Amino acid sequence: NREHEIENIAVTTYNAAAGERPMTVLPKLIRTYPNVIVVRDMVDGEAAKLLCEQVGEGRLVVAGIRAEEAPEALLRVLFMKVPAEEFAPAITAVLNVRLVRKLCDSCKVAYEPTADVLQKLGLPAGKIQALYREPKPEEVDKICPACGGLGYLGRTGIFELLVVDDKMREVLVEQPKLELVKKAARAAGMRNLQEEGILMVAKGVTSIAELMRVLKG
Repeated sequence: NREHEIENIAVTTYNAAAGERPMTVLPKLIRTYPNVIVVRDMVDGEAAKLLCEQVGEGRLVVAGIRAEEAPEALLRVLFMKVPAEEFAPAITAVLNVRLVRKLCDSCKVAYEPTADVLQKLGLPAGKIQALYREPKPEEVDKICPACGGLGYLGRTGIFELLVVDDKMREVLVEQPKLELVKKAARAAGMRNLQEEGILMVAKGVTSIAELMRVLKG
């Protein structure tokens, strides 16, 4: 599928239905000497290896891969038979993103969270005076003109950023196991999607129900 046109950005596509894949177009694209290469979906190891080589040539490579969490994304590349010795030096960071609906500022309802709820969220008792949720039908006298009665207006992102350091590279080469990658990510200061989402709940940006919906999806 072709992306929207962006000024000064050349978009190259391939026809998967006809048996084409990224390697069908990447070699020709690289011969144009781009400074940045963006691959929306990295679907095979051959293309991933070629992109690692391009990082070694000084090019910035941004590639997408489907994974539940940032540490898992690293291992999914290795599962494509990309040599860890080539991949580990090339990777800089992984950004995992989820979109969450924002509560409508015109009609969101404040409520006092119980001590049990705060404990489950990992929030200190006494620090959070109120959380917010969408209004219940019985609480609505007239439909909110801002959100049309949905209780939500607009969306924002929850971002899980894993910065790959030397310790992480060592794990990828020597012991590429999910639990060890997660441990190295935590040691490097990564906050996971749930923790980032709870911060948004605490700030009143979204609700617990919406966060749970997104994380379960």
